[in-house]
Amino acid sequence: MEFEVGAASQGTTILAGLDVRSVAIEKFTTIAFEPQTLEVADPAQYRVETDDFPPSAWRALPAASAKVTLAAKNHARHPRVTVEGLTTAGQETIHLDPIPVAQGTHVMLESRGGKSEGLTIKVAGQGAITLSLHEPFKLIADHAQVSGFEDSPFQQHDELTYRITLPERASWIEISAQGDGPGISPTFAPKRSATTIFGAIPVTTLDFTRQDSSGGRVSALTGQGTITFPDYPHLGSVPVSKDDAIGLEGLDRFMIKEVSLSAQHRGMRLFGDGMAKQIRTKTGQIPIQSRRLTAFDALWHDARLAVLLSFGAAVFTMSLGAYRLWREFKRR
Repeated sequence: MEFEVGAASQGTTILAGLDVRSVAIEKFTTIAFEPQTLEVADPAQYRVETDDFPPSAWRALPAASAKVTLAAKNHARHPRVTVEGLTTAGQETIHLDPIPVAQGTHVMLESRGGKSEGLTIKVAGQGAITLSLHEPFKLIADHAQVSGFEDSPFQQHDELTYRITLPERASWIEISAQGDGPGISPTFAPKRSATTIFGAIPVTTLDFTRQDSSGGRVSALTGQGTITFPDYPHLGSVPVSKDDAIGLEGLDRFMIKEVSLSAQHRGMRLFGDGMAKQIRTKTGQIPIQSRRLTAFDALWHDARLAVLLSFGAAVFTMSLGAYRLWREFKRR
């Protein structure tokens, strides 16, 4: 799902913070923090069968300055940094802080299933975001160069694992993003119930598409749905096929009320209402014009038509990409 943020009635629109088990970070320029303690693991001692390192693998790294910085070695290699707790018991110690987004910002959400059930969030043009970490954590750096140490062993390896403790006075890491980023992929704790991700977001466009194997734009819905007019039941409803590549344009006073991850439906579920001038599908526009209000309806109901989108199983699979629009945003 992809949307463009509209004007907030008060202040700035906020994408709410999330408590997660781990967070993968892409499309960054630098990741900076002030460690209290920091260790690096010898990659040669990695144990595949248990996916960890023995105690002998860890080496303390004295910091040469108060701040340590990771930077991408080569953006063409798609550098990635993953932050996670030291043990499964610490899965709720990583907090993705709220992200303020300005009017006109493009946001893409993509859900993931399986053992790494979670979400990918791409915010085009967002300058920086932060993660709060109040317990020791692991940081896995893939194709990222670290600086700020007196000695930096194993830098010839493309992937290194660090153990880090932050001081209470500076218990966060700051992520500076590329122009088309950042890309944040939080993973949630297993066996959870439905999790509300965001809500109360004014939007001017909405698009529900993904990229297929040939690069074409296809529907990202995985269930049938309907568009209804709850304030005006006599207008009927509009059926929506799961194969429809839906886009909403010309939105007026449209608000995403809630976006949640549902374990039951294995994807995302969205509720929103407002006025839509055009609802587009791959085969053409949905005939909304024939359901316009009469003059009497408009006067009686104060000229406001609320459109409720409730895709019964409106979940978006892990292949959701909104590729066409995302590519256009990168060219801007």
